[in-house]
Amino acid sequence: MTCRSTAQRTTGLAVECMLRAYRMRDDPVFASRHDLDRLVDEAAFYDFVPERMIDELTAAVQEVVVRWRNDHRYRPARMVQRWLRDQGLDRRVRGDQLKYSSGQIVDAALTVVQTGERRWNSRSSSASS
Repeated sequence: MTCRSTAQRTTGLAVECMLRAYRMRDDPVFASRHDLDRLVDEAAFYDFVPERMIDELTAAVQEVVVRWRNDHRYRPARMVQRWLRDQGLDRRVRGDQLKYSSGQIVDAALTVVQTGERRWNSRSSSASS
């Protein structure tokens, strides 16, 4: 597995873990599905986001949703690259499509996780006050 395919996989996991943490605050029953769209809804993730940030955050979440699958962990880099091509996610990309895709998903995941972290920390600090 290359660094790029590892980045592709782990950034999706980071978003999934953050969403699961939010979901667990309201519903401690573990849901084993790796459905990020569903986790966003169950975690009520957009409920705390200022309206001016909703579009950016929604776009970032969807970028992760379309580029990440839990079963990528079982695939060698060339299979992940083929999957990206089959999904039409490498259109108009010259050169290393996996490099491009891993950059896209890392940037998107950072937006999602950093937004979630800021809210988590502000909620935790206000709950302990």
